[in-house]
Amino acid sequence: MKVSPRMRKKLLVVLVLAVIMVIAVPQIVLAGNHNNVHDDSGEHGDSDHGAVARFSLRLTGSEQVPAVSEISFGHAKLRLVDNNTLLFSLVVCNIANVTHSHIHVGAAGANGPIVVPLFDEPTYPFSVTHGCATLAAGVRTPSDLLPQSGAGINTWNAFLNALLTNHAYINVHTTAHPGGEIRGQLILKGGFVHDGDEAGHVEHDDADDDE
Repeated sequence: MKVSPRMRKKLLVVLVLAVIMVIAVPQIVLAGNHNNVHDDSGEHGDSDHGAVARFSLRLTGSEQVPAVSEISFGHAKLRLVDNNTLLFSLVVCNIANVTHSHIHVGAAGANGPIVVPLFDEPTYPFSVTHGCATLAAGVRTPSDLLPQSGAGINTWNAFLNALLTNHAYINVHTTAHPGGEIRGQLILKGGFVHDGDEAGHVEHDDADDDE
């Protein structure tokens, strides 16, 4: 059968369009899948992946030594990202005139010295008498350490060893209770992560052998 030049031209146009569709459709599908992967990854940006250790605790007056009878309380979260970076967030509730908050070294039921300051505002105390509010949040590093040779804490690694063995606590001090109004022991949550790399290892100090 003889095909006219006009019909041949129409067939050529159809063929070209078909080839374009074959190439374009997979590219559109791939682009859509790429966008879905990007969106999903954004949903998990606040995960704890990569943390060496995590802590979550509640602070109350009953944990103080001796115990304090108040309606105030609080809660804190800490995340040890690597050997030199400790992230924290401290929230307090129904409390007036907070002057200081620190991490102390010491076992549950015993008082110990300050090693890492979290909040210090004796001139402008913090209050939230109805509800809760963030008292302090941020990052602490070896430069924030207050060495306590009497407690065997001379280095940041010695502090981390105390922290990872549940021998540290957070204390919140007020004008009414300068020795501490609410307290919570730092208990390792979910175990220490051993990745086989430097971030999952805390060196042991000789000073700790004296404890």
